[in-house]
Amino acid sequence: WSIIKKIIRTLTIIKKSFSKFSIELYSNKKIEKYCLSIQEEFNIDVNLLLFCIWMALEKKIILQKRDFEVLTSLTIKWRISIVEKLRSARLMLKKLKKDEFTDIYESLKRLEISSEFIEHNIIIKFFLEKNRFDVSYLPAEEICDFNLRNYFESLNIDNINYKRFINLLF
Repeated sequence: WSIIKKIIRTLTIIKKSFSKFSIELYSNKKIEKYCLSIQEEFNIDVNLLLFCIWMALEKKIILQKRDFEVLTSLTIKWRISIVEKLRSARLMLKKLKKDEFTDIYESLKRLEISSEFIEHNIIIKFFLEKNRFDVSYLPAEEICDFNLRNYFESLNIDNINYKRFINLLF
């Protein structure tokens, strides 16, 4: 039992750390605007984008292209079938701009955020199960650069200005 409790405690601490980091980073309006713009333009998974930064700033870990390919394969079904459907319904209600839909809109927004945090669990499970990462002693800004470049390369996106995102971070 003690080993299971220890694993659960570790998972909870790491998940809270990543989730708290994501909330704090995303609360910066410039970062939020950047994330939403590339999400819309390139269909980027913002949670994986935030994971890139968290791993660089908090863990000093360089993620490889293969890590993102695995993470995408683990998260895509959830993202497409749940997160994106909730987002789509919420945005459709927003466009209607009718007061009678305010409560439903807010409920969908809460559900969407909750579904994003379930994706955090999937991401953190990957983090805990992978035995080996490339820990780096490079400055965090350079690790962010590596992680973002590897993420976008894993998606075959080469025309994105992720340096702008790095400038917002530092």
